[in-house]
Amino acid sequence: MRTRGLRSAFSNPIPWLVVASLVLAPLPALAQPSAAELAAARDLFEDGLKREEKGDFEGALANFRRVAAVKTTPAVRFHVALCLEKTGHLVDALNEFERALSDVNGDTSAPSATIAKNAGNHVTDLRARIPRLLVRMPDGAEGAVVEIDGTTIVPSLLGIALPYDPGTHVVTARAEGKHPFEQKVELVERGEQVEVAVTLTAEETKSVEKKTVAVETHESPSWPWPFIAAGIGAGAAIGAGVMYYQRSSTIRQLDDTCGLDRTRCPESKSYLEDRGKTYTSAGNVLLGVSAVAFGAAVVLFVTKPGDGETTATATTMGLATDGSTLRWFGRF
Repeated sequence: MRTRGLRSAFSNPIPWLVVASLVLAPLPALAQPSAAELAAARDLFEDGLKREEKGDFEGALANFRRVAAVKTTPAVRFHVALCLEKTGHLVDALNEFERALSDVNGDTSAPSATIAKNAGNHVTDLRARIPRLLVRMPDGAEGAVVEIDGTTIVPSLLGIALPYDPGTHVVTARAEGKHPFEQKVELVERGEQVEVAVTLTAEETKSVEKKTVAVETHESPSWPWPFIAAGIGAGAAIGAGVMYYQRSSTIRQLDDTCGLDRTRCPESKSYLEDRGKTYTSAGNVLLGVSAVAFGAAVVLFVTKPGDGETTATATTMGLATDGSTLRWFGRF
């Protein structure tokens, strides 16, 4: 069965020919910079050299980086590294000098030999100048996250002396169920290696002892309140009806005196419109009071306890074992 399956898989050669053509097809050539881009890059490089001679290493570094984006040569790498060194980025400078050395490897021309010699001198000097930081983790700290200056350190590099620029650095560590760790260290150029021993102490937990206390509450009879609320609602409803009746009467007077379009209203009857507005506002207010009062009466009637009813509520009280905190649980 297996031999038959393999034979059937190769019985149609077309898919395999397609795969072979894709694998063996030549890769597209990388885009090459145009003549204009190369000319602009040369101008930037020359300007960078002038800035470098004047001590403007930040400006020169910006120029050389732009040149490297167009075309990278050992000379460009060398001057990028030199500017990084002059601006205090010793670790990055070391990496760039080493890459420049790698780029000229095997090239015996005079310019390449000069770059190799100078870059090699800088590499030797920087390796002696750059301080190193080693972080030691305690046993059982698997899963802890360690950061230096906000950058997470790969676990496989913990316990190895890592190069860092001179200055102040912050080592932090955190793990589940542990207090976070933080320590600042000062690295000095050409100084001795600094070690940081991370300590992760367990977070303290307070146990809580719970006690249940039965609290008896006596409710006084509240049966009159639903009827009182209903009476207020009824009174407000009657008042609203009276206000709406007066409003209707005022509207009829306005229609008789001023006409339906209100264009023949004498000055002496102007008070009728204000009176109508007053009746309308008062009626709306009383109607709202009536609705609220009737709603309250329904709620009081449904939820009222019986006469002399005694209710017992279980309340849980917790006291921390260290006596520092008193906590209440449950309801009252």
